[in-house]
Amino acid sequence: RWLTLPTAAQHSALYFSIASGPHAVDCDSCHGGTPTFVDFDCLSCHPQAPTTASHAAIGGFTYDSPSCYGCHPDGTKSGAIDHTRKFPIAPGQVHAIGSPSVHLQGTIQCASCHTKAAAWASVDCTVCHTSTAMQPLHAAVGDLPASYASPDTATSATTALCLKCHADSTVPASIASAHTPPAPAHTPFLVASGTAHFRQDCLGCHVASRTDKPWAADFAQAQHCTGCHVEPATSANHLSTSWPGYPGTYGYTDAACLGCHADGSIGPFEHSASFPTAPGNVHSSGVAPCLSCHTSSTAPDDITTISCVGCHDNSASSVDPGGVNAKHTTPAAGANMVGFGYTFDTSTPSAAIATNGLCLKCHAGTIATKSWKNTLVLPLTQHSSLCFGVSSGDHRVNQSRNGTPACFVCHSAMNTGSKPWGVDWAQAGCTPCHTNRTPTTCR
Repeated sequence: RWLTLPTAAQHSALYFSIASGPHAVDCDSCHGGTPTFVDFDCLSCHPQAPTTASHAAIGGFTYDSPSCYGCHPDGTKSGAIDHTRKFPIAPGQVHAIGSPSVHLQGTIQCASCHTKAAAWASVDCTVCHTSTAMQPLHAAVGDLPASYASPDTATSATTALCLKCHADSTVPASIASAHTPPAPAHTPFLVASGTAHFRQDCLGCHVASRTDKPWAADFAQAQHCTGCHVEPATSANHLSTSWPGYPGTYGYTDAACLGCHADGSIGPFEHSASFPTAPGNVHSSGVAPCLSCHTSSTAPDDITTISCVGCHDNSASSVDPGGVNAKHTTPAAGANMVGFGYTFDTSTPSAAIATNGLCLKCHAGTIATKSWKNTLVLPLTQHSSLCFGVSSGDHRVNQSRNGTPACFVCHSAMNTGSKPWGVDWAQAGCTPCHTNRTPTTCR
């Protein structure tokens, strides 16, 4: 037997300390009645009466050495198991030891979950959470089987499924606790009754595991779309002629899916809230595919970074005959003109982004006055008839004040209500120039 004897240091590192403390005793005190050091006896030093009395509040306690070591693997009185890292059972928690059981009579004890004595790694949720009790509470969830055995001692498959979603003893934060039909908001991705993903498997989308609890799903990670939306059908749907223009930024990745389908809906997309692309608009998706504006090929889910100057520049291939600058110079009477004189700089990514921002400041599609031509263009002659002349005279647009173009001197308010990147043309101010006058509205 002495050939297998570890040193005190080895024993402390592998099991618990015997160099000092209550277990600094002769080896035979624990191993004397066993044929090898693998076997041990706790009961020779810990008599039954006081030991049982001190464990009166521990449900499932049994007076035997394997049970002792199961809770006290480092030999300390309180035990080395930090249960908060596994499953919360502290006072105030739903599964607090000694608290009333919700689904059964009595109180919650260790044996309520740990149904196999001393096999603490084995738990069973179905003892309390039976199929009959759980089905109504999971009516909006597709993962739970229609029925399952209680207790779940044969395979523990149902318990493993429970812990995938409820590893913290609660309902996942993204779902309200009362998630019976209709399912509550699961924003921004919708799972309520009537939506495309109602009663779909949660774990079909949330496939990533937590690093702190690898048995649990990480609901903080982005959804997995391509597990259900498989090829070749998905690409065929996006590249067919039935959706003209939509495949501009299409890519068969989870990020690309969520970039266009942030709420999980199939479409059609309500793009008018940001920029008009409906049939009949200048930028109809059938004329200008998504990728014409959403040019971030490395991050297809980035739909906020857009490019105007990719099409509207001064090259021979520009969609603007004569180039953009020609349309932003001093206008002749009747010219189709709103602003003037910006240099369209695309020399660097940051310069291009700044230029695009200037485009959207005037052309955000925020013009709502019915008498105006459309949501993108206001002829200067029309401005003259609605307000006052801006093609010539003191209010001509080919001038600036302290570096600010004339249009933005009068129209300085942004459209905070719907498109904060665009000017609110319905608001106008005179006092930036006429400091001795009261503000008036454009008539």
